[in-house]
Amino acid sequence: MKSSESPYRSPIMSLEKAIAASAYTVAPEREAAYIASTANVSIIFAAGEKRFGVRVNTETYVVTLPIATLEYVWACTHMLLRLYAVFEEKQALGYEAVSLAGDPEFCTRLDLFNWALNNMLYEGTGLWPQDAPQPSIETSSCTDELFLVAIGWILHHEIAHLRRNHAQAHRIYTNQQEREADADAVGWVLGACADAQMRTKRQLGMAIALLSMQFLDEPQGSGTYLGTHPPTSARIFDCLNDAKVDLDGLAYTLCAIAMHFHLGQHSLTSELDGDSFQTILDGALLAFRTGKREVSS
Repeated sequence: MKSSESPYRSPIMSLEKAIAASAYTVAPEREAAYIASTANVSIIFAAGEKRFGVRVNTETYVVTLPIATLEYVWACTHMLLRLYAVFEEKQALGYEAVSLAGDPEFCTRLDLFNWALNNMLYEGTGLWPQDAPQPSIETSSCTDELFLVAIGWILHHEIAHLRRNHAQAHRIYTNQQEREADADAVGWVLGACADAQMRTKRQLGMAIALLSMQFLDEPQGSGTYLGTHPPTSARIFDCLNDAKVDLDGLAYTLCAIAMHFHLGQHSLTSELDGDSFQTILDGALLAFRTGKREVSS
C-alpha cells in the first residue's frame, strides 16, 4: 500500500509511516494475502477536513485519512486508557463510585480529547495544544501502539469494501455492506491470530476504534457520525461478538466503562452490576439506544 506525503505537519504525523503501514502491521501473519489484496490501494493524508472522514474511493482505490480524524482517534485512545486505569485503581481499593474529576491526569487527557473532538467537527486545522500530551515516534507508548491497531482495523474496514466489491451510491454504502465490512475487518485482524496476548491487544484496538465513533453518536441511535452507518452501539455489540472476546475480557471491560462514561455525558444511566462485563456493556448499549436525555427545567 502506498501513501502520499502530508500537506502540513501535526504531532500525529510523527507516526505517518506507521499509520500508513498499520493495515499490515496489525496482522503481519497475513503478509502474502495483504500484499495481494492491497497492491493497488493508496493512502492519502488530508488536511483541513472536518468530521470523522476516513473513507475509500472504490473507483480509484484511494483511502483518505483526514489528519484531524487521526488526531481525534489518538486523543480518544489516550483518554480511554486513563479512564480504564482510574476504574481499575478504584476497584482494587474497593470504591463503589469513581470520581474522574479528582484525577488530574484524566482531566488533562479529557481536555485534549475535547480539543481534538471540537477541532475535528468544527475547524480541522487547529494547532495541537501547547504542552499537551502528543504522539512521538521516538518514545513509543501504549497509546501509540493501540492507536495504530485502531487505525489498522479502521483501514481494514475500508479495504473490505474493495475486497467485497461494494458499490457506492453517492459515497454511501448500505447498512448491510457496512456490517459486512465490519465482519471482514474483524476476521482479517483476528482470524489467524493464535497468541492470546496479541488477540487481546487487537481486540482492544478494535474496541477503541469503535468507541471513538460511538462518542460521536447521539442517544437512541438517531444520529451516527456520518449518518450513513448503522448505530455504533449496534456495531460494538456485533464486532465484540464476532471477535469472540471473553465475557470478562479487557475489550468488554473497556467498552463497558467507556459506555457508562458516555451515558453520563448525556445524563443517562445504566446498571453497573451484572454477571459479566459483557452483561454490563449490553445494558449500557441498550440504555443508549432507548434512553432519553433529561430535559432541564
